[in-house]
Amino acid sequence: MPCRFLSYVLLHIHADESKGDDVFTVSVPVLRSRGSFGTASVDWFVEDYENNTDLSPLQGTLTFNQGVTEMNIEFMILPDEVSFLHF
Repeated sequence: MPCRFLSYVLLHIHADESKGDDVFTVSVPVLRSRGSFGTASVDWFVEDYENNTDLSPLQGTLTFNQGVTEMNIEFMILPDEVSFLHF
């Protein structure tokens, strides 16, 4: 059985807060390395998500179909007064 590994690309990401009706988004890439045979899934969540009201979604599952090696988690930055998303 082939090994399947998932990792996130460590980047410095800064997101400005959304204001009014404008909602900003941030895309975080997740890579599948060491092969792309078969389907692989990973559950993810935002740490301390129970207290987070500025970011959506807060958890989810990425499913890599055979041959897929990169996917993105798309976050919406909800309106607030404090800029907070840094990786």
